[in-house]
Amino acid sequence: MIKKYTFHGFVQYFTGERIFSAATGSDSSVSAVTGSSFLEKISEFRRALTSPGGSGSRAYSFDDFFIAKGENMINNPIGFGLVVSLLVLAGVAYVLWRYRRSLVEPQNTWLGVTLFWLIYTFWGVNGQTFPISIARGPFRTWLLLAIPVAIMAAESAVLLLSRLNRRKILQAIVLILILKGILLTSGYQKYQVNTAVWPTSGSFTQQNEPWEYAAWFNTLPANAKVFLYSPRDKLVIGFGKYSCLWCEEVLDFRDKIIDQDAAALHSFLKQQGYEYLVINGRMDSKYFSKTFGENATSTLLPQRYNEILNSGKFAPVYQKENLFLALRVL
Repeated sequence: MIKKYTFHGFVQYFTGERIFSAATGSDSSVSAVTGSSFLEKISEFRRALTSPGGSGSRAYSFDDFFIAKGENMINNPIGFGLVVSLLVLAGVAYVLWRYRRSLVEPQNTWLGVTLFWLIYTFWGVNGQTFPISIARGPFRTWLLLAIPVAIMAAESAVLLLSRLNRRKILQAIVLILILKGILLTSGYQKYQVNTAVWPTSGSFTQQNEPWEYAAWFNTLPANAKVFLYSPRDKLVIGFGKYSCLWCEEVLDFRDKIIDQDAAALHSFLKQQGYEYLVINGRMDSKYFSKTFGENATSTLLPQRYNEILNSGKFAPVYQKENLFLALRVL
């Protein structure tokens, strides 16, 4: 990446900025690099790597780990439950004491790896709790933390039961208590999370909107090329059609789309092979305001709509009142 995009472009990737200038031969990236000192670049890089980011990231507390809840981040559930957490702590303490002199020996490699994995992912999850983050979007690290947690909790339970090997009845009672405790403090809560209804994309502004979109998209052949006026190409892909979310030409055009009249828009869509254009007043206004500002959006967006509808270069093919209008690119 450094070779292709230069060091400056590499840093900009980690800060969330898109850069193609180095790949396209522009010297803007080069000038940006030479215009700043080496120490400034290193400082920028450090901030990029140690900044947690992530829309769902936050500082976590004791309860977030020890108390599993039936409602949380469904795509990355947080919290392990009281019994599992206690088993993990007991397992870590036992391993560090029991294998303190032999943790690095070949037969115990898996324990060393598990401990490292546990510490590293715990640090990663707490990207906004600790001064330095080692993971981008820390809340997405929960699923990686869950693996060493499960291994260590299981190891802890096995060690505990092995201590009661000669007392079978007590061993059975302890096993039942562990399983029941896990089901009550973790299992039921995880069941609630995994059976909850996950809402559709936040791109939509009305509850019935995704179903109305689906009704029209289902009338099109698979992989039909559809361009949403809003920068929501992922919705097209999600409905089984095609829009180039990653193409440099599309990304560049979207950067100045509100300044392009109907003729320029039509020329671009024809050049890229798009068959349909979809405009949606609420969705377009929502995302254009973020990119171009509310004043420019409120002024130019209605003007662009009128140009599109009156240009003779687009033909309406489907309309859902107060939601969206689909047009064929002529």
